[in-house]
Amino acid sequence: MDRYLSTGEGPVLGKRIEMPALRADGTEFPVELAITRIPTDGPPLFTAYLRDISEPKRAEQHRSARLAVTHVLSEAASVGDGACGVLRAVCENLGWDVGFFWTVNHEGTALRCTKSWHGPGVRAEEFETASCTRTFEKGEGLPGRVWASGRPAWILDIAQDANFPRLATAARYDLHSAFACPVVVGEHTLGVIEFFTGRIREPDGDLLEMMGTVAGSIGQFHERKAEEEQVRQSERGLADFFDNATVGLHWVGADGIILRANRAELAMLGYSREEYVGRPIADFHADEDVICDILGRLQAGEELHEYPARLRCKDGSIKDVLIDSSVMFRDGGFVHTRCFTRDVTDRKRAEERVRFQARMLDTVGQAAVVTDPDGTIIYWNRFAERSTDGPAAKPWAATSLMSWWPPKRRRTPRRSWAGCERARTGPASSRFGGGTGRPSPPS
Repeated sequence: MDRYLSTGEGPVLGKRIEMPALRADGTEFPVELAITRIPTDGPPLFTAYLRDISEPKRAEQHRSARLAVTHVLSEAASVGDGACGVLRAVCENLGWDVGFFWTVNHEGTALRCTKSWHGPGVRAEEFETASCTRTFEKGEGLPGRVWASGRPAWILDIAQDANFPRLATAARYDLHSAFACPVVVGEHTLGVIEFFTGRIREPDGDLLEMMGTVAGSIGQFHERKAEEEQVRQSERGLADFFDNATVGLHWVGADGIILRANRAELAMLGYSREEYVGRPIADFHADEDVICDILGRLQAGEELHEYPARLRCKDGSIKDVLIDSSVMFRDGGFVHTRCFTRDVTDRKRAEERVRFQARMLDTVGQAAVVTDPDGTIIYWNRFAERSTDGPAAKPWAATSLMSWWPPKRRRTPRRSWAGCERARTGPASSRFGGGTGRPSPPS
């Protein structure tokens, strides 16, 4: 006005100006001011129109805050980023100076501050430190009060609040009004969001209702991120299991191309990952009809259990394997096989040796049995069968050789058996003589 009176120019005249106003109780509220001059011959006169714009201003702020929160949560990569972004969005759009995000600890016994934010021009370092280095139990302080009740709470002036343990540090920064809302998912309280301002602000029911919606969005975001982290942990665990399993594993696509193979399978066959993955699985099978049968059965939805096959190693040797496999289908489509490959080459060679030895024992002209290192009978030839009532009546399998020896002669073989055991490195064979050496069945 002084400028207008001295120069005749008035930048505020004829315009609508938004500015804060003070009520008699010290609380602030937004107003719109319009000043016009009344033409007179005497001293200048002016009229001023003052309009309370709290409601439209509040509605605009709430809308801006909701949009900002939605944008933050859609872009945040982690729960921490989302929480910090929400604190900033609320403070900047609703006119609050300091914000805290409190979460319930793993034991469910206290709240701890995990994120805080304050405006660029706000000095509240000690207050933030005092908040972030302590915890609140249920009913203690503003966060604990909200946690216990499960409802929002508003403090007109923290200096007059009887349950505010951080008053000493908050007073240094001239903080006054505060509010907090619970962050709830279903029946479970995840935490509390809390805000402070240096002004005295009347409780605002619309703001608390809007912040309840914001807190709900934070809870859903927190739950979604927790589920995503569980999925990531599960994927990491699955990848670790796949890559480090002691049995060979591979995936094959619907086109027969190897999509993935673990270390055990590569080591078993001697190939590098580059030499194996990305090539047709048929290239590594020694028998074309076998792999065609395997793929045909899997594409038909069958599961394979201990399917015998032969795989070609890098050095040209052949491995005998047993395959267990099934297919992952998605929406009816073939995604990939899940194949476990066990090397049974040594076992198969041992079985072939046993069969050869059995054929040789059948050519012996007297009774003979084969035992394992513990003395349990695992094979008998046809002459041994004739020396007893036969395996159908009195089976040899899984019985001790001593139990078939004549009682009066058991001590001698036992001494002989002890001597054999000291020298034995594998299955042993014992022979019964014909005639008087015929064993008797176990009693």
